[in-house]
Amino acid sequence: MPPSRGWTPGAMAAWYAPDAQFDDEVFSLRGQAPVGGMWRMLCEATQARHRDRFNFWVWSRQAPGIPGPVLGRAPPFRRKVRT
Repeated sequence: MPPSRGWTPGAMAAWYAPDAQFDDEVFSLRGQAPVGGMWRMLCEATQARHRDRFNFWVWSRQAPGIPGPVLGRAPPFRRKVRT
């Protein structure tokens, strides 16, 4: 298998057969052209800059459950979530 470094979306699509089926939580695609389109979209998206901004303490009250309000204020927890 060739190395993944430097692959283009077209090269990624070429690995799929004309009657390929691709299913995951986001995509349900049938055929080489739609799968290739997915790779083009994904590869272009990785070139864009994006930064989410949100209130970490509010998020921590929802995501980790009961310990969230305490852990959300702890810098070690914030660092662990970032990595």
